[in-house]
Amino acid sequence: MIAFTFPILTLLYLVMAGGLVVHYVRHRQPSSLLVLLVVAGLIFDSVVIWAGASLGISPMLELLNRGRYLISAVLVPLLFIVAAQFALRAGMTWASEGLVRVMEVAAGLLILAGLAAFSVQVVEPITYENLLRYKVNHQLTPLWAVPVKILISILTDLFFVVLGYFFWRKYRWPWLGAGAVMTFVLTAVPGPAIFIAEAVGEALLCATLVATDHFLIHRAQPQKT
Repeated sequence: MIAFTFPILTLLYLVMAGGLVVHYVRHRQPSSLLVLLVVAGLIFDSVVIWAGASLGISPMLELLNRGRYLISAVLVPLLFIVAAQFALRAGMTWASEGLVRVMEVAAGLLILAGLAAFSVQVVEPITYENLLRYKVNHQLTPLWAVPVKILISILTDLFFVVLGYFFWRKYRWPWLGAGAVMTFVLTAVPGPAIFIAEAVGEALLCATLVATDHFLIHRAQPQKT
């Protein structure tokens, strides 16, 4: 059953990407384009893990897996900009173009931190339930570089949890916050299956981002609280 996880995720991401392309072509919202870039990166991520066992341990598979980590380092921080743009589009009183600029700077700094960690990462092959991938070797990678990806992911989840609260309060739209909470919970799953739980959590978060993007395009009037 686990072997079908990544083909299914790939299919779901392709559907999300199609919806985001339609959103962007019709409405030209920058947040739609940024979420599309993240989804495209996750399509690559899922395909590489899915194809790992077929490619076998090889320089090619190692290169593809390094590409996964590079794409993650560059694209995940863009979600901070997405969050700020969502808040601005939703008419949150505390949101402004200035907040978007601040998040753009923050995303740039986080990308630099992610790239610095990526440049010193040492990876090794590992197999779980017939899924072959390369993971970071924590013993051979400098200590400071190990938690960078995890910290960025946690900060992203927490940011969307907070933003989700404001969406629920203003529009009774619970899905953004619920998706972020579920993603946060899944990243805490212990054991060797954590990378599968993380992948499912990323898909949930992306699904809620796509749904929220659609909601903001067609949103109803906010309810009184």
